[in-house]
Amino acid sequence: MPLNPTQPRLHPLTAACIDNLSWSQSMPIVFGRNDTPNKRGKYADIVDKHNEARRMVLDGDYDALFLVEADMVIPPDALQRLVAVDAPVAYGLYVMRYMPYQWLAFTKLSGYEVQFVSAQPDLAAQWFGNVVETQGAGMGCTLIRREVLEQLAFRLDPLGVVADDWTFALDCIAYGVRQVHDCGLVCGHIDGGDVLWPDPDTKKLVRRERL
Repeated sequence: MPLNPTQPRLHPLTAACIDNLSWSQSMPIVFGRNDTPNKRGKYADIVDKHNEARRMVLDGDYDALFLVEADMVIPPDALQRLVAVDAPVAYGLYVMRYMPYQWLAFTKLSGYEVQFVSAQPDLAAQWFGNVVETQGAGMGCTLIRREVLEQLAFRLDPLGVVADDWTFALDCIAYGVRQVHDCGLVCGHIDGGDVLWPDPDTKKLVRRERL
């Protein structure tokens, strides 16, 4: 969880979710984030923290890295579900926090071109509740197995256009690493005083709830 150490951003609701995880002892570490300008780009500090977490997994002989971002609402069985997916990279389903509020599950990713499943409502309805292969998405609730971390490090986009969740997904595609979404592992994304939820039964496939 990359955070700003001077202004902690770990939302209390996210902290409560972590405390309620079935395997909460597996998630003791919150990573600080330095928001001062970095000459390597605006995403450089996040990449560094992800690589710090990667190194801890490899040096500590752990089986996987479980990432939860600091503004997520995740169910108590999130970690167990992602482990049960039995894929090299497994994602929970959540909504991007910026308009047009797409579900963060890619049906196609190539360079800077992407297709979101929620841009196809019929397909999104089919996916919802099921485990499906994808081409990546945001790392708000993600399990990455050790064998992937041995192959791939997190990296900056050379043009600084996208964050390392995007470049990681591209690298997985390039290396033939299977990426899977558990679209039954529905996560909320905190947006100010609201939480955004993927919901195929709403007009825009997104439900907004007050905290």
